[in-house]
Amino acid sequence: MTMKRSHTLYRNKAERIKNEALLNREAEFARQHKDDSDEALLQYIRDCAEKLGHIPKKHEVIGFTYLKSRFGPWPRVLEKAGLKELKKKSAYALDMASTSK
Repeated sequence: MTMKRSHTLYRNKAERIKNEALLNREAEFARQHKDDSDEALLQYIRDCAEKLGHIPKKHEVIGFTYLKSRFGPWPRVLEKAGLKELKKKSAYALDMASTSK
């Protein structure tokens, strides 16, 4: 086996282990928080933002897949947590919507 092939196999195995660990962590979060109220989960996201010092990206939050299943796409999760303003439709989009009726 060549050195390059060996390195590729090692890297692929490391990625699989990392992905499996992430999936396990996400599943554990879902099990532990399935009965939490929406407000408790939204507070968790706000706490993550405070610890990070910025609005978190989904990969920075343990449990993001469960949170997305409860609240929708990540931008909506952040909006519901009060970390991001509601996306407003542009004047063009509003105009197009009104003229299509």
